[in-house]
Amino acid sequence: MDGNIFRPADILLPKNINLQNWAVIACDQYSSEREYWTRADLLIGSSPSTLRMMIPEAYLTAPNLAARERAAGLAADAYLESGIFREYPNCFVYVERTLRDGRVRRGLVGALDLEAYGYSGAGSPIRATEETVPERLPPRARARKSSPLELTHIMAFIDDEARAIIEPLADSALPELYDFKLMENSGSLRGFLVGSVTARELSDAVSALPGGIKIGDGNHSLAAAKLLWEEIKPALSERERETCPARFALAELCNVYGDAIDFHPIHRAVFGVKTEHFIDGLAAAISGNGRHTVKCLSAEIDATRVQRISEKELRAGDMPIGELIAAVQRYIDDYFKGTKKRLGFRADYIHGEASLRSVVAAPDCVGIELPAMEKSELFRALRGGGDGVLPRKSFSIGEAWDKRFYMECRRIK
Repeated sequence: MDGNIFRPADILLPKNINLQNWAVIACDQYSSEREYWTRADLLIGSSPSTLRMMIPEAYLTAPNLAARERAAGLAADAYLESGIFREYPNCFVYVERTLRDGRVRRGLVGALDLEAYGYSGAGSPIRATEETVPERLPPRARARKSSPLELTHIMAFIDDEARAIIEPLADSALPELYDFKLMENSGSLRGFLVGSVTARELSDAVSALPGGIKIGDGNHSLAAAKLLWEEIKPALSERERETCPARFALAELCNVYGDAIDFHPIHRAVFGVKTEHFIDGLAAAISGNGRHTVKCLSAEIDATRVQRISEKELRAGDMPIGELIAAVQRYIDDYFKGTKKRLGFRADYIHGEASLRSVVAAPDCVGIELPAMEKSELFRALRGGGDGVLPRKSFSIGEAWDKRFYMECRRIK
């Protein structure tokens, strides 16, 4: 094996189906808005869809989770048997995602080597950017284990300020694989085949870049793949480990300097709290005279019995944004412990201000609107071989509707 950390893959794409129904958004979006997923389900109907092979996080607490996990694996089996896929061996797919605002995000879909990945952040060529939440791994690992296929919402970054690797592909005469509009006014997606010779050259160039690869979106999905690989690996010979499909994970690789790469905060919402008490405690935990502010949102009924969203802005202490996010998360975690796991208390991660305002209409809920991290800070913050990672759910790439949609698949068994 050549030692490259991002390499071509045998990629499966569906043929002769409705691609708008096939492609659905990442499973960790709209996690407190099941109505989004209900709409998607009704729109898709009986059409083949990646929705049938994944489990939206909105349903991770549903009583039928085990049945959903089994159904996802069975759907993948059925799609393989039905012959809807065409395989493109030893290739990358160059993708152009037109966002809702018209900008184009460019990326390469290929395989990350899990042997080069560490989700502790400790000196690995492929590094997690955020703290891993262990309880979020088992459902994803079970879903991966039960399925013959993987599909990806993982987005990884390279530090290519010269824009010498991915961006030039826009001017190449590559065969087009697909071009269609995404559901829910989420823009459009085009894909182009990057054949084996060019793919190998690109793979070499990526591996030669200083700074390695950092995971932007899908940290937990990649961590779950690593968990499963470490479980499988001991039973394999050295030769089998070299080529086992479970050793690799499909991902889209992007340049962190891309014009359509935006870092957005991932907000917090807590449910089942006394809103004023919770907000006062948070203010005490983070207050100071720094440059960052945190906004707390909650619903209240005014004198005319009309519900409105109340806002309270908290100025944080003089600390880097990573430390601020860690302080907010620590307060949430400590509050949970201090209530002795009171009935009804839960916390969620919310993408987008509109979604945050939607969920805080619930009674006894506080939304915590966090500031954004500058994308140029990412590689600087994680440079070197240390163990540091950013706090969990520190940032998101774009608004919820601009997240990666599932499209490409790969056999993992």
